[in-house]
Amino acid sequence: WYFVANQELQEYLQTQGIDPTRTMVTGIPVGDGFATAVDKESVLASLKLAGDCKTVLIMGGGAGVLPMEEIITACDAVGNPLQLIAVCGTNERLRSRLLAKGPTLKHCTLRPLGFVDNVHELMAIADILVSKSGGATSAEALSRGLPFLIYRPIPGQEEANTRYLAEHSVARRIDSPAALKAAIADLLFADPAGLEAMGSRAAALGRPGAAGAAARKILEIIRQNLLD
Repeated sequence: WYFVANQELQEYLQTQGIDPTRTMVTGIPVGDGFATAVDKESVLASLKLAGDCKTVLIMGGGAGVLPMEEIITACDAVGNPLQLIAVCGTNERLRSRLLAKGPTLKHCTLRPLGFVDNVHELMAIADILVSKSGGATSAEALSRGLPFLIYRPIPGQEEANTRYLAEHSVARRIDSPAALKAAIADLLFADPAGLEAMGSRAAALGRPGAAGAAARKILEIIRQNLLD
């Protein structure tokens, strides 16, 4: 059996000779937390962030593939108040640099975090995500209905994911600090209706129950085999 992320992949497998009756569109499995409601005020308070200020979630710096300092500088250059949450993973050197950078910003409040296990909560309080377009991150953002700015996708899988997300108008590809500054200014301040529409389309594509759907089908197959 093949459990796939979307209808397009199911159709592609059929062109490769895979029997469509042995495929199922489930989405990419994500943690259970992405299917549950979040107390946004409580999460914002725990980070000492305001509820009336736009929040940008930046992820992907832990592996050293996302130039977080460059991204943060571009966000500050927008010139409007912003709250930035930067998830650094286990990259403590990066987190230390960002802690030092925070007080130098003119317009942004910066919260550098290390390794976290509450990405579902951080995505729930964010207005927009800046990250790479890996499969898991993309699936998590869609499950939360979170618009996505994909910064310099890596050739290969990330570029394919980026094309899919951009074609469905839930994300934009960003290749420079200037383009990032323009996109943040546009979506968060000039065109909030456009941002809301992106979020609605993302939520429509999201499949927070993917893991359960796949598990139920697997159990059904096992039961059927036992009966046979």
